[in-house]
Amino acid sequence: MKKSLLFACLFVILCTPVICETERFPDKKIKNISVIELQPTEFYSFPEFKTNDLNDQKQYSALWSTLNQVNLGKLTIKTLSSSSLGEGYQSSNICDGKVETAWVEGVKGNGIGEWIKIKLDAIQDSPSSTPFSITEVGIIPGYGKSSKTWIENNRVKTATLVVYSPPPSYPQEYQWMVFRLKFQDKNEVQYFELPDRNKAINLDPMTKEVWLRIDEVYKGIKYDDTCISEVILIGGCQP
Repeated sequence: MKKSLLFACLFVILCTPVICETERFPDKKIKNISVIELQPTEFYSFPEFKTNDLNDQKQYSALWSTLNQVNLGKLTIKTLSSSSLGEGYQSSNICDGKVETAWVEGVKGNGIGEWIKIKLDAIQDSPSSTPFSITEVGIIPGYGKSSKTWIENNRVKTATLVVYSPPPSYPQEYQWMVFRLKFQDKNEVQYFELPDRNKAINLDPMTKEVWLRIDEVYKGIKYDDTCISEVILIGGCQP
């Protein structure tokens, strides 16, 4: 009986939702920014995507990604979320290179309006200023561990992607970019290409801030939690 009570108490503690009260989605910053709608152009299994990404970076020294860190001297990734279901489902799971983990939002209901944020700080081995851009995004918009976890939980149907390039960056009119991503209900890495004409480039410091907000979901058959297993950012770092 005591063991059962202890287990129940631990379960409540571990599964208590975590809510972020220190930061908000940048609605005011992007209210006058035109939204560009994007569909995925390619689909990959996670192992296939990871291998292709690694080979691309080995072949082209001007490429970088959050999945395989090859061509940057250092890449620091910090994540934050509006909420999470608790320990084991935190925002850092979206950039851990593991399809078996996921960020799971922690609010009551289907999680529409919840968001994750990724902040990148990079260092290039070259001492000169280095153009630093985000050109592609790969996302697993659900709990990709298995077909069971995929179908039981909510998956993202549409999401708002915001990319901020802090000064000094150019052109200035593209410091804030906003995209509406439309996902298919597939347990794969869904690959989006960001248009070149709407891309801002950072010089030193090489930093980016990215938000992804849940706008619509595919309903899970068992749980009303919305999950994202991986967000992979890819770009250029031409010395």
